[in-house]
Amino acid sequence: MAAEKILVVDDEGNMRETLRVILEQEGYKAILAEDARQALNLCDASVSVVITDEKMPNISGTELLRQIKRIYPDLPVIMITAYDKSSLAVEAIKAGAYDYFPKPFDPERILFVLRKIVEHQRLLSENARLKGQLESRFDIKSIVGQSPQMREIIELVTTVASTPSSVLIEGESGTGKELIARALHYLGDRRKDPFVPVNCAAIPETLLEAELFGYRKGSFTDAIRDKKGRFEEADGGTVFLDEIGDMSLALQAKILRVLQEREFTKIGDEKAIKVDIRIVAATNKNLLEEIQKGKFREDLYYRVNVINIKAPPLSQRTEDIPLLVQFFIRRFNSEMGKHITGVSEEAMSVLMAHSWPGNVRELENAIERAVILSKGDIIQGDTARKSIVPSTAPEHGLDRFIHGFFLEGDTYMQAVEAFERRLIEKAFQRSGGAFSKAAEQLNISRHALRYRMQKLGMRGTEEEPPPGGAKEEPGPEGE
Repeated sequence: MAAEKILVVDDEGNMRETLRVILEQEGYKAILAEDARQALNLCDASVSVVITDEKMPNISGTELLRQIKRIYPDLPVIMITAYDKSSLAVEAIKAGAYDYFPKPFDPERILFVLRKIVEHQRLLSENARLKGQLESRFDIKSIVGQSPQMREIIELVTTVASTPSSVLIEGESGTGKELIARALHYLGDRRKDPFVPVNCAAIPETLLEAELFGYRKGSFTDAIRDKKGRFEEADGGTVFLDEIGDMSLALQAKILRVLQEREFTKIGDEKAIKVDIRIVAATNKNLLEEIQKGKFREDLYYRVNVINIKAPPLSQRTEDIPLLVQFFIRRFNSEMGKHITGVSEEAMSVLMAHSWPGNVRELENAIERAVILSKGDIIQGDTARKSIVPSTAPEHGLDRFIHGFFLEGDTYMQAVEAFERRLIEKAFQRSGGAFSKAAEQLNISRHALRYRMQKLGMRGTEEEPPPGGAKEEPGPEGE
């Protein structure tokens, strides 16, 4: 890291030299000026701090301070003077001086102040750098895709980013719903204020209210101090309510008030707090179905669903896979210092053939593993295969298929029996009611089918066994 430049301004050569030695021993780079005019010529954006004498010919230190502040308003200036007068100190501070030291000064005191200034500047610079990285990572360019669905999403995000309207993003897990939410924030006019994500499914119901609204000290046993909630932290910015469909009805009512009134009350408090926030919500559930079941408020649905964005599963936009692969390769090259240039035809065929039940998140993880495992500058087919971890997640649509066999209060065995009953009914429909053909379609013996139907209380007509009473193999339960 380059040494910070400190501009020293003093008409006395001995004082300039003394300060130069003190600063360089501490690791700073001293730039010396004998008067204000020379100082103004030497002062530029690379200077971290100015140390100037007050009493100088032609232009005083206070006037130099004022001129510097007009050009570089954030540049810290330390004043030193042989005249220990409180009026001079007051005037210097009013003009924008960071600190004021009378001569003779203690070098350690000046160095202490310099360390504070430099550390503060480093923190500001690092924060600006990280924020710039964050904005660039989550701007509209990070929504990768040329498929019609993704072009439509990009156009919609660009159009509504600067509006105050609430947005509901629907889609399966791993489809990039949070990425879309962040793009909405960083592309809009709230980007300078906080983006605060809250995963409603990951936080226990008993804690979610306190997390969102905050609380007053003493409002419950563990409330040992006042705590800001996420809504208060996000004032001026965006709150992203991920998996809003998992929120309880009681909490939904309180969220509705925030949307309607733009205010909330902390736990243990009576005073309402006004906030200026935009709410973006996301869900992998069908909220209209949840409304029918009485699990989601209809009025809240219409409040959050002013703008609707549907994030498609990766299986419906496979033409975007090559673009996503290159995007993730560039990202992981940068993060890991690798130099992967692409994937072989075989590797791309492997990636295109996979069903990606975990969607874009699964593809991202696979490319990260492939970049790590790859020994050359091209990801080969074997590396691509090794990088795809067999998923325990249900294939696309299976969740909804299984869901059809569960009713409120069902046990596991009740659901299994409902599933089995449906299979047998379908087999009889396909076989035209013929018992033997139904058993054949189910790939079980007639004896096993008869036994299962009896267990399930199902009625059916079985044709007579063939003459001679052909021996039947035992069913699963008869073994």
